[in-house]
Amino acid sequence: MITISDAISHALGHWWLFAGFLAAATGLYGYAVPRAKAPVFTGNTSATPKLLDEYLPTWPAARAPVLLDEIGPTGRQALQQFYLQMDLWFPGPTICLAYAALLSLSFPPGTTLSWLNLLAVPALAFDVAENLNHLVMTRRYPDLTAFSLRLGPIFTLGKWALAIALPAIAVIGLLAQHL
Repeated sequence: MITISDAISHALGHWWLFAGFLAAATGLYGYAVPRAKAPVFTGNTSATPKLLDEYLPTWPAARAPVLLDEIGPTGRQALQQFYLQMDLWFPGPTICLAYAALLSLSFPPGTTLSWLNLLAVPALAFDVAENLNHLVMTRRYPDLTAFSLRLGPIFTLGKWALAIALPAIAVIGLLAQHL
């Protein structure tokens, strides 16, 4: 019986796919995302040009209303468009596919830890939850919910924890294969 992990490994466990997803994610994060978020801060010299999901390891809840106030109605509208047209669809899913491919190469099907490629799923879930939370906050401002302000930073923390851990886990797996 083929498990979901094995199916992912067979589909994504190729170096050329990993390289392609990594190149696409690099282009998205390095070129497309900065250009897509630029309208959020256009004409606003007082706002720090940093979105909440860019805070590492997470953002303080008090920062959300300050940012949303600083960028004003035009910035909030641009931020909604950023999440709806870019951030929900492209960079997070692309890097999570790269993670799944790399973990599939690091822990091939049939090995004890081959299931680790499934960790790309919670990484994507945290990213999507974070982006949806930010989208809801931009739409609800100034009436931000306690849910958004309490769980939003946890979504960001989960995203960053996995973004850092998954490549490290993959490198350990690759080294273990060759030692």
